[in-house]
Amino acid sequence: MSSLAADPTAAPSEYLRSKGEAEARVRASPPTLGWTIFRPSVIFGPDDTLTNRFANLLHLSGGFLPLARAGAKFAPVSVEDVAQAFRRALTDQATVGQTYELCGPQVMTLEQLVRTTAGVAGIRCRIFPLPDFIAWLQAAVMTFLPGKPFSLDNYKSLGVDSICRENGFARLGIEPKPLLAVLPTYLGTESPPAQLDYFRRINDR
Repeated sequence: MSSLAADPTAAPSEYLRSKGEAEARVRASPPTLGWTIFRPSVIFGPDDTLTNRFANLLHLSGGFLPLARAGAKFAPVSVEDVAQAFRRALTDQATVGQTYELCGPQVMTLEQLVRTTAGVAGIRCRIFPLPDFIAWLQAAVMTFLPGKPFSLDNYKSLGVDSICRENGFARLGIEPKPLLAVLPTYLGTESPPAQLDYFRRINDR
């Protein structure tokens, strides 16, 4: 598992450079090692650190969110689709020695991703896109907060768009699901956590 924009030398962040270095080592491995590399965009799903994190931040902030690099582009991909790609690779020898870029069917900016998450979760949302210098300061401060919700390395990673140049899912015979086909199942009003909150409110009356 690598990442889109991974590059051992040219990537802007340590995260992406480390992924690129790992890819290079895998490709240089002995021929006896059958490898397949996946390069996904941002991954979403139940208990993820993407949509759930934004939903939690919006809850805590009352819907107000100063957002760094709001125009950064992604093609969010479902964790189930990524797992299916892994399963295909484990049983199909044609995938050995191949690299697959994995993207969902929709390209969206970071701001659109946050607004979509807020809409599905039923949270009011007011986003304030930050100028780069202020965004850098935000990252520098949040690097030292518990849990490191946003770091300088995250800020640098957002400097490159996380979108596919080729459709790896099509090569694998998989049709990826759009964000809105999955997000309501774990953040929407019909999700198990939302239903549990509803019954708690009923019992507290």
